[in-house]
Amino acid sequence: MGFVIKASVAKLGPNLIMFRFKVGTNGVLCLLDSRTTHSFVNPSAVKRFGWVATKVAKPIKVHLTQGAMTLASEVVLKVVLECGKAKFAKNFMVYTLNGMEAILGNTFLNVYLVNVLKGSSKLKVIC
Repeated sequence: MGFVIKASVAKLGPNLIMFRFKVGTNGVLCLLDSRTTHSFVNPSAVKRFGWVATKVAKPIKVHLTQGAMTLASEVVLKVVLECGKAKFAKNFMVYTLNGMEAILGNTFLNVYLVNVLKGSSKLKVIC
């Protein structure tokens, strides 16, 4: 099961944590959401970076803040995010995020957040 909030809702929250990671020579703005079980990327970012999305064997359920449920059926595998000297390989489910480039879910947070926070003096947190 996944959970996604819309960017329009996210912009209203005073306690959001967002990071700009480097992907190749480009930057990608990511919302950190501990309530999200998976990480998601907007299809426009997939196109912009030239990534290849593949169909998953079993689509995951995405529960929206309004109570609606939909499915995510494509994944981009092993996207390398850079933050200072730290590098992370992450899979992203492809899902339209209404203005947000990517959401990093709790699987990323549980594994990598400490390394992100201590690994870069150039880290920008937008709150």
